[in-house]
Amino acid sequence: MLEELKSKIDAVIYKSAVFKYQGKLYQVEKYKLSWDKLAIVCTPKSLIIKANDIEAFLEELEAISQAPVARERYDIERYEFGYNKINQGLLQAFEKVQKDDTFIPKAKQMCDIAREIVNLEKTKLEILKMTR
Repeated sequence: MLEELKSKIDAVIYKSAVFKYQGKLYQVEKYKLSWDKLAIVCTPKSLIIKANDIEAFLEELEAISQAPVARERYDIERYEFGYNKINQGLLQAFEKVQKDDTFIPKAKQMCDIAREIVNLEKTKLEILKMTR
């Protein structure tokens, strides 16, 4: 009986699974089935289901997807591309200023833009820190 119940649970409750229960979305981190309860560690709130309520829980539960809901992974390749592009542009501007004094106003504009991009990224980091 316990193995049959465990296979039903495994079908819908697994790492990163997203399900809807009582009108709320949950994302599973892990779960544990014991003889008296089902404990599910998930976001935004963990659930404890008594053993005699597990069947009703599984019937009410609606599987949504396997995609994470809580946090998006930062696209590191896109970040590195943007960083490298800005870095190369600033280094090229530095070299041009060394050779041509008339390029200085444009180089100042490039530096201002780069500074604003850096400030924007700092703001993004602060927001990420506050949401953790």
